[in-house]
Amino acid sequence: MTQQEVYDEALKPSKKWVNVGNGDIGKVHVEIIACNDLPNMDIGVGDFTDPFVGLVFEDNMVRTDVIHDALDPRWMPWCTRAFCFNINHPSSILMLGVFDYDAATTHDPIGRVIVNMANFQSDTCYLLHYALHDDPKQEDDQGTIIIRLRVEWKNEADARKLAFKLPPRFLINVDNQKAFGVLRYICRGRVNMEQPSVESVKFYANELMTYGLVYCYLVDVAIGVLLWRGRANVRLGFATVVNIWFPIHSVALFTAAVVAIERPDMIPAIFFFGISYMMLVLNYHGSRYPYPWNRCKSWQETNKLLVLGRSVHPPIYIEPYTGVDEAMELEKLDRVKAERVSRFLWDAKTVGLKVKRIYTKTSVTGHAIDTKEDERWFAGSLYYVHMALMYLCTYLRVWRNFVNWKGYYAHKMTLKCLILGFAWILLPMNTVLVWTFRIL
Repeated sequence: MTQQEVYDEALKPSKKWVNVGNGDIGKVHVEIIACNDLPNMDIGVGDFTDPFVGLVFEDNMVRTDVIHDALDPRWMPWCTRAFCFNINHPSSILMLGVFDYDAATTHDPIGRVIVNMANFQSDTCYLLHYALHDDPKQEDDQGTIIIRLRVEWKNEADARKLAFKLPPRFLINVDNQKAFGVLRYICRGRVNMEQPSVESVKFYANELMTYGLVYCYLVDVAIGVLLWRGRANVRLGFATVVNIWFPIHSVALFTAAVVAIERPDMIPAIFFFGISYMMLVLNYHGSRYPYPWNRCKSWQETNKLLVLGRSVHPPIYIEPYTGVDEAMELEKLDRVKAERVSRFLWDAKTVGLKVKRIYTKTSVTGHAIDTKEDERWFAGSLYYVHMALMYLCTYLRVWRNFVNWKGYYAHKMTLKCLILGFAWILLPMNTVLVWTFRIL
């Protein structure tokens, strides 16, 4: 058989499913189809990698059969490759790791991938290609993995409401050291980011540096709003869309400022409506991102689901490489905007330091530099530096996922702010607050 014929055979429906988990709100069906371009982890003439895939979901860990001597393995429909996980919480993530099987020693990790299933449509079959990475910075190339995934819910509206609550903590027990090594790598990766070390501090520091361009991009957006820059798509008829100059965000900010000056008692309502407006704008752009795999669920779709109790989306067909070029161009444009602001801030800092040196009298003998003391301080404070960076990066990730609508909390916060804004307008909140303070 040719390679294409073998791949076509692997794409056929699985004949043996492994049912795991004790959840009762839905199921996620996962099939490991293939891997491509895996590195050779074995040493010897004619000896190649013996790959298998481990999967972790909530409090369950499973693994596929081992395929010996294969850098491009294909798992056939009759082998152990298909798993049905019973879902406890809709925000749970799926973690996969590819390993080189070793009967004598521990299994050698090749790469891992984490799948966030929050934005997958229900009762939709996905054939997904993911790049495998062993480096936390994802700068290495460890091949790719192909999986087939489908999510189904008993009651999609109840599952979505449950997503507004924090997920429980899951614990997994294993019966031997080799299985524990597999589990730890799938969940944490090669570097234990929770244990203080120079390597973990470097990774956290590099992650913080990536947020610098995000900050510069936000500054560019703020400048554009203040200078009344912006364009909007206007639909003419049923199919014609025209892009015209209309700074809608600047108009909204100007209107809010005028109302706040004329009616100071409306400032709380403006505050709540402002948060809702920004979140809805982010959702609008996120749900219409050119690359379909990076889109979030739209505000309207989530509301229809909560009202009707089920998804009303039509069948979705995504061709390979859909929107890739448009997404790359958009990311390039955003990067140019961020770098423009970054250069401006750097030049402003340079000018400020030059002015300070000119107008400040300094004495060379007044400065003492002791590099050994600095090194001793860093060595003794590594734990505190690590903990500070870890918590800072954790909160920044939560904030990033929140504004990108990668979870369900963004919808909950937006809805609450809208309700509070309308409540402040419709109800006599001034009287309520006055009597509340009098009673207290």
